Amino acid sequence: MLDGYDIFAGDGHYHAAAVHDKKKSGKKYPIQHFYSVDLRTLALRHLTLADTSGIRKREHDTRALKRLDIETLRQSAPKGRKVVYVWDRAGIDFFQWFKWKHAGGIYFVSREKKNMDLMVMAKLGFDKKDPVNAGVQSYELVGCSAGVSMHRVKYKCPISGETYGFVTSLSNVPPGLIAYLYKTRWDIEKIFDQVKNKLAEKKAWATSDTAKKMQAQFIWERKRGQNERGVRSSFLTDLSFFQVFLFHVSCFYSFPSMYGLCDLPEIRPTR
Repeated sequence: MLDGYDIFAGDGHYHAAAVHDKKKSGKKYPIQHFYSVDLRTLALRHLTLADTSGIRKREHDTRALKRLDIETLRQSAPKGRKVVYVWDRAGIDFFQWFKWKHAGGIYFVSREKKNMDLMVMAKLGFDKKDPVNAGVQSYELVGCSAGVSMHRVKYKCPISGETYGFVTSLSNVPPGLIAYLYKTRWDIEKIFDQVKNKLAEKKAWATSDTAKKMQAQFIWERKRGQNERGVRSSFLTDLSFFQVFLFHVSCFYSFPSMYGLCDLPEIRPTR
């Protein structure tokens, strides 16, 4: 049912401010990053560092997502393949969802906000006998104030008895899968917990945006090492973060083409 889709969970994640980070309004604010996790492989990827220029203390998820181009959001998906992001309520922007769907084959799934005033345009049929749709109470085409239509799924959890509302720009998958996709979004929260508690990455290393982005890339590399099989994986997972850092610095100067740089000055050891 979802063979033609690449599926990612996305969310923001924070590190404590670096020692020498500047204060805003007399206070240091956490460093905000945005990540995605491939829900098939659990591979972590850094999307962007929050733009906190000027007086901005944090960046809203939708603002950060809008800064990313279509190619970045598609994450190298081949032409014709669709991409799905499962994001929490902070990722909701129906008009932007509409544009991403038609311009880049990018779809979103999220929880319905309590204050949403959605107009039911049509009741949609679904196979109630299909086990994947167990718990689905209703499946609707809804309109919003942005002038576009979305799909809404009302789902009752068979364990807790609690009812949830999900909204999505997807239209050709069973409604039960929409609820299931959102449930799997918790995998990204588990990974963030591992980053903080198992990889001990709780604080920014340095003050510059470049250094903060490099830290995010190293976290991505370390998690990829944990997920992969083979010699390279065991090599990276057995190293400390500082050793991984030194490994990359060595490669950076020894093989600059790997990093898209070809004109680095030669470094010679001093005597």
